[in-house]
Amino acid sequence: MVSALDRGLLYGDGLFDTLRIWKAQPLFWEDHWSRLQRGMKSMALPISEESGAMQHHLQELLDRNAVRDAIARIQVTRGPGGRGYSPPSHPDPTLIITMHAIDNDFPIEPLSWSLNVASCRTGSGLPHQTVKTCNKWLQIAARMEATQAGFQDALILNEKGHVTESSCANLFIIQGQKILTPPLEDGLLEGTTRGLVMEMAKELGIKCCERSCKLAELQESEGLFLTLSTHGIIHIKALEEHRWHEPHALIQTLYQSYLRKVRSHHSN
Repeated sequence: MVSALDRGLLYGDGLFDTLRIWKAQPLFWEDHWSRLQRGMKSMALPISEESGAMQHHLQELLDRNAVRDAIARIQVTRGPGGRGYSPPSHPDPTLIITMHAIDNDFPIEPLSWSLNVASCRTGSGLPHQTVKTCNKWLQIAARMEATQAGFQDALILNEKGHVTESSCANLFIIQGQKILTPPLEDGLLEGTTRGLVMEMAKELGIKCCERSCKLAELQESEGLFLTLSTHGIIHIKALEEHRWHEPHALIQTLYQSYLRKVRSHHSN
């Protein structure tokens, strides 16, 4: 059972990570585990599990639910505590892992989504933004607004008007034969698939740089795509009234490279 005084419930005092399970194996596990460890260290949460033990928990859930393809969510909170913001001096963290079965394999072509621009704004240069904390009201509000307007997701800007990310994914912009992505200090999460795509771009000889971008640059770009662990790469077919009907050749190239990485990771 989870205590009614658990600080994750009371204050969002915890963090989580989401990863794809493909053919009964967690994809790019070490990247996710490293990020989870960095986040726990930055939040001063005791790390009570080793990588192998956590993978054992994942496998047990897969076996119990008789699934091979799923989305796993690992959540760690500071555990129960007294009233007020001050954390307990000796926290007893709560670990929760959930497994969400999915029916579809990675498609041959990348998925396509449409985005709106969220009315809510995030801030830049805030240290907690690099951690996937349990405080996600801004993302919830942005996604609710997008869904009500008929879009799949929302693009979030910071207080300077720079684009950051969508409610659930990192953003890449295509300009000519290069790709751009906003820097972490603009107020976005350091996604594991974001890092993988940047590595793939280097391997493929595609120039990739981190730079702040205004909304107008996206509207004038040759293409946009998102990166996230559950789907890999998603082509943006529309940003409100601006449309890119077919995925740019660079998106296709990167997506096929991503699928090869997935297959290679599984074979290892």
